[in-house]
Amino acid sequence: MGIPISANVLMKKTILLNYPANTVPVSITGKKCLLDCKHCGGIYLNSMKDWSEINPGDVSGLLMLKKNTKNPDEQYIKKSVLVSGGCDTHGAVPLWEKIEILKALKDAGFRLNIHTGLIPTEKIPLIAPLADVISFDFITDDMTIQEVYGSRKPEAGRWKMDDGKWRTGRDYIKAYIALNKEADVVPHITIGVFGGKIKGEYDAIETIASLGCNRIVFLVFIPTKGSYYEKCSPPSIEDVESIFSHARNVMPEGAFGIGCMHPRGKYKYKLERLAFEYGFDSYVNPSKKFRLFLNKLKDDKNKNEEIEMIVNKECCAFS
Repeated sequence: MGIPISANVLMKKTILLNYPANTVPVSITGKKCLLDCKHCGGIYLNSMKDWSEINPGDVSGLLMLKKNTKNPDEQYIKKSVLVSGGCDTHGAVPLWEKIEILKALKDAGFRLNIHTGLIPTEKIPLIAPLADVISFDFITDDMTIQEVYGSRKPEAGRWKMDDGKWRTGRDYIKAYIALNKEADVVPHITIGVFGGKIKGEYDAIETIASLGCNRIVFLVFIPTKGSYYEKCSPPSIEDVESIFSHARNVMPEGAFGIGCMHPRGKYKYKLERLAFEYGFDSYVNPSKKFRLFLNKLKDDKNKNEEIEMIVNKECCAFS
């Protein structure tokens, strides 16, 4: 893999290492998702706390201390909540149905990172005031939306939403613009979400830049067991590099990060090194090998710039 030596590598003085132990991931729909999208199949909901376990009159249960098994004397306090869940047939996470619990969490002092999905415009005033940050999956390619995020109703061999209308990139752009007027929105782009193929990522980056946004969290498709795409392969590192290169060219001063969803193992370290060479400054659960690389670089007396590493124990979207 021919990673270019970027002139701005050492200009990124601050590297944020995110270990979100202090953020509770919660699904407001439990294990249920009406879309059953091909890249996920609702599998990721299984690792989240079920919303039904939360009593809006008493959210103190989420303040439980999580002990570090390697050091029992060190404890993590839950400070924030990642509010997510399965989508309804229109592509939205139905947050407004649980608004009383959102308010209770906010009143209890939790910071909220809210995943809205393709939220209806009229629901935004209910949700946005409660969000410290909104994580928004940004997609502009119509075919990706129809084939990956469609509902389970086949018509003419393709997928449609239950109201009979196609969702398009224009719907996602409209929702992003409306959300961004009311809250801090961090767009997420999943590279290779179309079964490992590159489809629309370049346009999504260009559209984000045209809307005045200067921050993107990148995810990378994982072939997830139990999902429709489980036998697919993740995008090649070369394809990922092409996306990173395009993003840096389009947004030369952009703040880029690697989010929590990406392949592990050898692929993970290659991804992290690639991101570093393109000036990314935020990494979720960085690999040990990448941390060693950063430490070695930090201690290098021959470099011209200093590198500061900051540890964040909540969702990267808060940073």
